[in-house]
Amino acid sequence: MEIADVQVPDVLERGALLVRTTAATVCATDVHLWEGTAGSTDAGADLPLILGHEMTGQIVRMGEDADRDSLGQTLTLGDRIIWTHGFCGRCEQCVVDHEPTLCASRRGYMQTAATRYPYLTGGFA
Repeated sequence: MEIADVQVPDVLERGALLVRTTAATVCATDVHLWEGTAGSTDAGADLPLILGHEMTGQIVRMGEDADRDSLGQTLTLGDRIIWTHGFCGRCEQCVVDHEPTLCASRRGYMQTAATRYPYLTGGFA
């Protein structure tokens, strides 16, 4: 594990938030990824990863159509939020079934390299 400089995206994709992390927990998944014993690492994860998928923070930038949370409440710059994996908020599972954990377009944290867009895909960023 090391501390590294990571690019901040110039442009946010639709529905994305850029959040300044204020706290992130270390959970067993982080430890297993660090040890190289978790599923995505075993499957040849795209390294280097930024760990952390349970966090709090403050919204500093908002992409297009990112003005509502998963419950439909309004979001604004400066709001303090908690979040975990990224869900699309537009598919049947998110909107109709109210089951975002089943989202077909889910983007999990810690699954893409910190060297590729959107770069900041872990709570320890």
